[in-house]
Amino acid sequence: VARLSAHPQADLSDLSIFVRTCLALQVFEQGGLLFHAAGVVREGKGYALFGHSGCGKTTAASLSRGDVVLNDDLILIKPGEPEWQLWGTPFGGDWLPQARPVPLHGLLRLVPGQEDQLEALGPGVILGEVVANSPVINAYPARLPTLLARWEGVLRNVPARALHFRKSPAFWEVIDAEVG
Repeated sequence: VARLSAHPQADLSDLSIFVRTCLALQVFEQGGLLFHAAGVVREGKGYALFGHSGCGKTTAASLSRGDVVLNDDLILIKPGEPEWQLWGTPFGGDWLPQARPVPLHGLLRLVPGQEDQLEALGPGVILGEVVANSPVINAYPARLPTLLARWEGVLRNVPARALHFRKSPAFWEVIDAEVG
C-alpha cells in the first residue's frame, strides 16, 4: 500500500505527469514501451500513428471514423505471443481505451502533406524517430541501450513508414493498400 500526497499548490497536470512517468518506467521494466502516438484499430489490426506534438495524431484519430481509437496521445506497445501488441491508455483525448490488446500491424510517422502517400524511411531514421517518441525512458542514458535494442526488435517485426496525409480519411486507403 502506498500513499501519494501532492503539494498544496500542485495541480492535476502535476499528478498526471507523475503517473505517466511511473507507468513508463513500470512498462519498460516489463519489456514494453510507452509511446507518444495515436493508436487506431482497423479491421482487428493495430496502427501506431506517431510524431512530435502538432504533427496530426489527434487529427488522424478523429478522421478514423468507424475504427476503434485507443488513444490520440499515449499508447503502450508490449510483447505478446507471437507478436507485439498495442494497448490503449487513459491519457489523452476523450477516447475510451479498450481492455484488450491488438496485434501491432504498422508504425506510421505522421507528416502533414498535400497528398496521401507512404514513404520508406531508412532504418537509422526510423529508429531515431521511435526513440524520440518514447517519453521518460529516452531521458535516462543508462536505459538507452535497452531502449534501442527493444525498438530494434519491434522494427524487425512491424513495418514502419512515414505517412504523408491530408486532413481527410482517405489516407486509410493508402495504408490498406500498402500495409494492410
